[in-house]
Amino acid sequence: AEAGQLSADPGAALRAIAGSGRTALSELDTLVVHLRDPHAAIAVSAPPRLSDIDELLAQPLRQQGVAVRVRVDPEPGLDEIGVLTAYRIAQEALTNIARHAKATAAWIELVRVGDHARLRVSDDGVGPPQTPRRGSGLLGIEERVRARGGSWELTRRPGGGTLVQVTLPVANP
Repeated sequence: AEAGQLSADPGAALRAIAGSGRTALSELDTLVVHLRDPHAAIAVSAPPRLSDIDELLAQPLRQQGVAVRVRVDPEPGLDEIGVLTAYRIAQEALTNIARHAKATAAWIELVRVGDHARLRVSDDGVGPPQTPRRGSGLLGIEERVRARGGSWELTRRPGGGTLVQVTLPVANP
């Protein structure tokens, strides 16, 4: 929603926000029904795909005028949970760029490097604060990475801006 405030097309931003809200409410309703009756089936929307990083996650930044380049290895070696982990981390990193970076360009790269998948999300903005606040976004990244047995770091990007780098083990090394 914050990205929509700066959008060149507020109507499109509002439609995207409304669609996301409807999906979230529907999934929450399904979960509540399941909690009341554990035998009830759970049906949620399709899990995100790696191509959604470019098709969905990068779009709000582009609508703000940020040039976004996405490079996703078609076979990074991640299982379904690994794909979801990489997607959610990219989502959080891009949200932070939209909120804080004042960037004109951003880059997302997910590639396989040996027995790991490496996700890099970077921008040319103001860079990370001297002491990053451990808000729910960075905490969420840390928890997701730790749960998958990976590592991550938040650093200043060479040339200016911020770099979030995550390494996740691949499903079949």
